[in-house]
Amino acid sequence: MGTGNIIPLGCVDYEMVYVDPGNDTNYEPSEYEFWLGELEQDVTRLLPESFQAVNAWKGSNFVLAESKLLQIVRLDNQWSIAIAIIVPEPDGEDQRIPLACRHMSLLAKRLFNALSDQYELRVRSGPWMSEPYQKR
Repeated sequence: MGTGNIIPLGCVDYEMVYVDPGNDTNYEPSEYEFWLGELEQDVTRLLPESFQAVNAWKGSNFVLAESKLLQIVRLDNQWSIAIAIIVPEPDGEDQRIPLACRHMSLLAKRLFNALSDQYELRVRSGPWMSEPYQKR
């Protein structure tokens, strides 16, 4: 319950997966923090060289890494963890948004397929609902 109700804020478009910490959801805080750190390292390791590590809050999103076009964010609502690739809202008129959206789709396929080999992933299918991620 709870998986399917996170939506990233401050973005034009996004692609996102939920990451299941495993069957044992009653992690001790130290075990959960270790698992979360491993997930974040795996995500950043799988990114192209054009991304720079950030690991800081920007608005309501915790940004793991960013490029000139996209941000990789971690979202947490106490019931689920999500990794999202977002096209941030531009400050003014930005002509790069269509290019960013195209790159987002390509990166999402590459990143989420690779993560699905290591983690159980789910995708949003409606409010408070999700379904298993299918490799594209």
